[in-house]
Order: sequence, then C-alpha cells, then structure tokens
Amino acid sequence: MSLVTKNATALAIRMVIVTLIGLYTSRVKLQALGVDDYAIYALVGALIALGAFLNNTLTGATTRFITYAVGNSDKRQETDCISTSVALHLIVALGTILLAIPTGLYYIHYHLDIPATSLPATSGLFLLSLISLGASIVQAPYIALMFAHERMKPYAVVEITAAIGRLLIAWAILTTPDTTRLLWLGSLDATLSLAILATYNHYCRRHWSTAHARPRLCRHLSRDITRFALLDLYGNTCVTVAQQSIPLIVNRFFSLAVNTALAIATTVTNALTQLAMSISRAYDPGITKTYAAGDYRATRRLVRRSALHTTAAMILLATPLWMLTPTLLHIWLGQVPPHAVTLTRAALLVVPLTAPNLPLSTAIHATGNIRRISLITGTLTLLTPLLTLLLFTLTTIDTSHSSLVICHLSLLTTPSALYLALALTTLLTTLSNYLILRRQLPPC
Repeated sequence: MSLVTKNATALAIRMVIVTLIGLYTSRVKLQALGVDDYAIYALVGALIALGAFLNNTLTGATTRFITYAVGNSDKRQETDCISTSVALHLIVALGTILLAIPTGLYYIHYHLDIPATSLPATSGLFLLSLISLGASIVQAPYIALMFAHERMKPYAVVEITAAIGRLLIAWAILTTPDTTRLLWLGSLDATLSLAILATYNHYCRRHWSTAHARPRLCRHLSRDITRFALLDLYGNTCVTVAQQSIPLIVNRFFSLAVNTALAIATTVTNALTQLAMSISRAYDPGITKTYAAGDYRATRRLVRRSALHTTAAMILLATPLWMLTPTLLHIWLGQVPPHAVTLTRAALLVVPLTAPNLPLSTAIHATGNIRRISLITGTLTLLTPLLTLLLFTLTTIDTSHSSLVICHLSLLTTPSALYLALALTTLLTTLSNYLILRRQLPPC
C-alpha cells in the first residue's frame, strides 16, 4: 500500500469517526445543558468562529510555505518557515484575543438576547472559549509540519482522541450543578485545547529538529507569508459571502421549511465534501513538494490522480446516498421536513463536480502565484448567489402565456434551481483553475 493510500485511508477514517462522535456529542451536550444553555453555547461558538476567519487564511499560507521548504530539502529554510509561522500565529492569536475581549463582551451584554441571569456564565464561557481559539491558532504550524512530512496517521489519532475527549467532557458536565455547567464546559474545552496543542508541539519537536526553533520573524518570510495570506483572503471572503447569502436568498422566495430542508442538504453534502477533502489532502504535500523540487511532470501526475480518485470516491458515495435519501433521512431525522429529499438529491448530483477543484487549487497555491485564482475564481464564486437570485426571480414571473422553453423546465420552478446555478458556477471555476494552472505550471 502506497504512502498516499495509507494517508488517505487514515484521514477518511478520522473524518468518519470524528463526525459520528461529534453528532453524538452534540446530543449529549443538549441533554446536559438544556435548550436555553445549549443555544447560548451555540451563540458563543458562532462568535468564536468569526474570530477564526483570518486564521484560516493564514493557515493556508503557512501550510504552503512549510511544505515548499520540506520539498526543497532545505533545513535552513524549513527552520525559518516554522519559526516565522509560529511567531505569526502567536501574534494573530494574541491580537484576536485582545480585540475579541472588549467587542465580544460588549455584544454579549448589550446585543445578545439572553436572560440577564445567564450573562455572567455566558461571559465566562466566552473568555474560556477564547483560550481554546488561541490554542487552535497556535497549533496550525505544527499540523502543517506534520502534513508536509506526510505524517497524517498521528494527526488522525490525535483528532479522534480529541473527539473522544469532547464526548467525555459532555458526559462529565452531566454531573455538575445546572448553574455552572456552561463554565465547566468552557473550562474543560480550554484544557483539552491546550493539551492538543502540547501534543502536536511535543510530537513535532520529537521527530524534527527544525521544530525546536524559537518563534521569531524573518523579514522576507513574514512579508511573503502575509502577502500570500492577504491575496488568499479575497477568495476566501467571496466563498464565505456566497455560502452565507444562499439561505437569505432562499428565505426571500420560499418558506422557512425550505430553509430547514436546505440546512439538511448542506449538512449531508458537507460531510461528503469533508471525506473528499480527506482523500485530496493526502495528495496535497506531494503536489507541493514535487513542484518545489522542479519535477513538474510528477506534479501534473499527482493532480490528475487526486482529481480522479477524489471524484470517483464522491460518485461512489453519492450514488447510494441519492438512491436511499428518503430512507436515510427518515432514520436520521425521524420526521423528514418538506423539500428535504428533493434538495438533498439535487445537492448530491452537484457535489462530485467540486472534486477536481481541490487538487487544481493546491497546485496553483504551490506555485506561490495566487493572484489569479483569488481574483478570478473568487469572483466567479459570487455568481452562485447572483444566478440563484436570477433563476428564482424568473420563476415568480407569470409565464402562462410565454413560449420560453425555460418556463417549462420543472427544475426552475422549485428551490432546486439553486443547485443548477451552483453546478454552472462550479464548472466555470474548474475550467478557470485548469487554465490558470496550465499558464503558471512550467512545461515538462
């Protein structure tokens, strides 16, 4: 069995186990906290997620530069990359926490609609959650180093152990007093996050001497990583705007029941996409390292294999899911909301189209020139909500006396029309990424 296959298997197993444990953990937390406290926990989690947005972009830049250095077999460059990356992530973590404390507490006290008696516990949970956020930000360079050396099995083990730890925490708070459960949950979550950070740090320092480097900012690397992250920020922002605007557009034209169905379809496709990303991530270090070594023929070969294997896996999984959608949704939800089956099936038809974009994007990022993919692909992503809005608007026009063919397509008279827009945008994005890579990747 090849290293890529072993890594893909480890990541896929990790994704399945973590997802299943996560679903059950959510159920236990709901039982432990109750409806009101669980809603507060979710709201605080949403506030923390906003603080993690910039870190996600910086993590992508860090992963690229560390993997590139490893591919060059340059220990000095690798040491500088790790040292600079850790320093940058420490700065981002500290800056995020210092900025989030006053703004977050202000929002909680003056804008969050919660009982006054819950304010102290909510504020305490928010501050403890910031510790967890800081730990997750600082651990990113160590995870990037593990991926650069293609040590994905230990990563999978740590993440599965962390998921089990979160489940044990959920069980533990069942025994605590009702009034302190939010604070206990925040404290234990923060402790677990710090333990995970310490584990990644220890593993990297034990296996690679470059991980012993003290955090410091190398001027040229700091500039390059920051510039890379800022360029990537536009594309990531476009993706976020497109994703978050779809439910709002759907809500404008249809009932809340359709929004519920859309959320269910999104949950299913997100799980499938995460599995595809697990397979693709096994190829990512090889793509970046072969490019760094100047073996462009191998880079192209890995991109093709990743696209083929990821697409095949998504089709093989999506097909039985599509056929058994009513049964599976009934088992999962009990009472299946209206439109949930239709939207889920439409989403499953589209989601395999996204697979080729994963390795294409990785290869483009490996070149270091991401201006085109950020500007062009990011802007194309915004076509999804615009086309969805256009299609939904067309279906509201009285077409009883119209001879337009578009008016006789049943797909366009249902909420499923949004997936037609998504399919078109995905195909355009894939073509754009292919042309960008063909332009930027030197000939063999």
